[in-house]
Amino acid sequence: MKMPSLTCDVIHTSHDLIHIIDLPFQCLFHRAKLKAVRLQAYWKKICEDEKRSQWRNEQLIKDFDRVEAQMAALSARSERLRTMKVSFCLYYLLVHALL
Repeated sequence: MKMPSLTCDVIHTSHDLIHIIDLPFQCLFHRAKLKAVRLQAYWKKICEDEKRSQWRNEQLIKDFDRVEAQMAALSARSERLRTMKVSFCLYYLLVHALL
């Protein structure tokens, strides 16, 4: 029985075998790369959404502080008006009681 020698056919077949074996790894690498790109895009979107939410929250806090300040001013005015009303009622009663 004659031993096969390393010829171009054997090397060619070895390259084919390596290519066949390597193909699933290339496919997995390509899928992993696509997944990494998708994950990176998703992460970027999450970061942008977080920045937008942060800005919105800051605006809401500013609006709340403004409303709170307006309420405090209105409360002080209401208290002054109550005091003036009581004073006027007492004055009215005194003036009409003397008549």
